[in-house]
Amino acid sequence: MAPLRARLHQTVVSAMEAVRAHVTGWPLPERIGLVLAALWLVGSALVVHPRPLGDGGEYFLMAESFARHLSPEARPADVLAVAEKLKRHGAALNVANMLEVFFPDDAGRRYCYHFWGYSLATLPARFCLRAVGMTDLKAPQLTNALLFLFALHQILFGMPLGRGARRVLALATLSSPIAWYVLWPHPEAACASAVLLGLIWSAQGRHVAGTLAVSLAAMQNPPLVLLAATLWARACLAHCTGAAPERRPRLHPLLSATLALLPAALPALFYLWRLDELSPLARVSTDPRLLSLHRALDLFFDLNLGMLPYLPGILLLFAASSVAQLRRLRTALTSLERLALLLAMALPCTITQNWNSGAAGLSRYAVWMLPLVLMGVAHSMDRWLAGRRLVRRAALVAAVVVVVSQASISLARGGLVQGDDSTEHSCAARFVLDHAPALYSPTPHIFVSRTRQMPSLPGFAVYRDGTGRCRKAYVRPKDAADLRGICGYLPLGTEAFFATPKSRARKTYGYVDY
Repeated sequence: MAPLRARLHQTVVSAMEAVRAHVTGWPLPERIGLVLAALWLVGSALVVHPRPLGDGGEYFLMAESFARHLSPEARPADVLAVAEKLKRHGAALNVANMLEVFFPDDAGRRYCYHFWGYSLATLPARFCLRAVGMTDLKAPQLTNALLFLFALHQILFGMPLGRGARRVLALATLSSPIAWYVLWPHPEAACASAVLLGLIWSAQGRHVAGTLAVSLAAMQNPPLVLLAATLWARACLAHCTGAAPERRPRLHPLLSATLALLPAALPALFYLWRLDELSPLARVSTDPRLLSLHRALDLFFDLNLGMLPYLPGILLLFAASSVAQLRRLRTALTSLERLALLLAMALPCTITQNWNSGAAGLSRYAVWMLPLVLMGVAHSMDRWLAGRRLVRRAALVAAVVVVVSQASISLARGGLVQGDDSTEHSCAARFVLDHAPALYSPTPHIFVSRTRQMPSLPGFAVYRDGTGRCRKAYVRPKDAADLRGICGYLPLGTEAFFATPKSRARKTYGYVDY
């Protein structure tokens, strides 16, 4: 027994020495920054009360099911346990609405149409919280915080970029909308962190690890399969061109890369096994007829749920860097690949019926695409900071402006504590609607839901400014009398719209600007 204890003690001491030697090699500012980020992220996750935002109730329930009987099957006792826990923390949960998205198999066992991979990943944090006497409902936000912190660590100490570019990337990431979703019991922050890790590891030449990280994220967000497949192709190309590491792997590189891609197929296989369909979510919540380039561009430029109002500096730098990269063949191919991936992942999202889903500012569909934008900016910043003096100084000024403006936006919104913005217009949207309503004609689902301040299908809606003056309306020609009764008059230039033939007057909706 004594020799075993001695060997165990020596192993622990050696491990601690290795960690100490590794950490002492980090630059001091980066170490201090990472510690402060850890205090902010993990501290907030431990202190802030859990809230069932968005689809959080469903993820809470699946985690409860795994903790009770190692299965994602929702049982009555699981539902009652989650409802009771949320009630103790003052968070109401509509159990009836939540159970509508749990579908029975042939034996009557009910499974959620959201995949259970994220809920399973929160179990280690759940057991740790229980061990210290804290509520296990904080497990999702703690898991999100730890994964996000690990991604920041890899940016600072693993990303193959210059020190300046790594700092800019870390600060921009920390103040980005990814952080706004850390305290949501949702997979967005965790998936975005996994995508960041996948891109970093792929840039290091660890293509298999990068493919695996993105494939795990794709279990919750299927469009990420396109990025995972891209990293898989890079792994295959690296092997075929001899760019693979010299150390001989245990498995053939192509086999390893293919195995790393397989987790993305797990949801389809599970639902095919249990419910005899590839995706119950796709069946009940999507419509291929909604596929739209306009909707896809909403994720980048819409004033309510796009990247533009929440990441103006970063998006501007990304656009400038993408244009600048077109001058050289090699960088042009990289830039075009990144842009193609962003658009290719955005397009499948557009077939969802609930286009104005719950969101902390930026749409949930865009959060896990954001790492590609951040990486594009970081790579360009790295080149600019290594360039001539004038270019270097301009890059430094741009970096400071972007980071400060991004941090200001994040702090003005409340930092990590973010609510659901899906029933109110953003500051940018309100400003444009108040002063130049003709410049903003969003997808009707967005305008109607946020104008009515409730989840709603497209229909009659009138936006007024702070003084009560009508500024924009979404109406049919047959609604002319109702609109006149609300606003007092019909605006000039709308005569042709309201003169639409009666056969179309009941169906043809359009925007009217005051």
